[in-house]
Amino acid sequence: QQPVREVQNLRREFLFDWPMDDGYNDKLKGLYGATMLVVSLPIAFDTYRVLPAQLPELLAAAHTGTAAFMVVAVLRLRLGWGFVQKRLKERVSYYEQNQRGFLAKKDDEAVLRDRLIEKSEVAPALRRIDRSLLPLLASLLVSTAALEISDVPVLRTLSGDSATRYTSQLRGDDEFAAAEQAKARQRMGGGAGEQENVKPLYCDSRY
Repeated sequence: QQPVREVQNLRREFLFDWPMDDGYNDKLKGLYGATMLVVSLPIAFDTYRVLPAQLPELLAAAHTGTAAFMVVAVLRLRLGWGFVQKRLKERVSYYEQNQRGFLAKKDDEAVLRDRLIEKSEVAPALRRIDRSLLPLLASLLVSTAALEISDVPVLRTLSGDSATRYTSQLRGDDEFAAAEQAKARQRMGGGAGEQENVKPLYCDSRY
């Protein structure tokens, strides 16, 4: 298949036509917002449900999931456009005929045409992709690190054996239960006079 035809086919695939114009960043923002609202926030809320106390952690977790999805999507764009750029730069074309592969040297006209397409269409698309990929990777690393170092008590969704072990430890270990209550009190900002009215985070668990 000729490189020119590969470029045309790539444009028809979902998302791959986005980097072709200056509206690329706006389209990425729309995809980010839709993924954040429809997928990431509901999933993150299942873990960080004590609001507004855990709102920063909720947003950070949702952003981490959304950024990871965006990085994968943009990397897919980078690989696709990078492949056709390589094909356009090659002076030899690979094609298949009668279930056999062949190599054919491009004539001067085809070389000039492919170089023009690479410089005018493919290279600008790759620059847009690269400029969007670096901020996404940086924000993903920052949000992941922030969640890792956070000392906020997390209300995690437990199931199966994990839920059984956690519940048993709460009921049978007074020190563990007191520590959980102390973490909740510290997070909610309650003073000594409010201690009797403060519930530990696990009291809101569905389990």
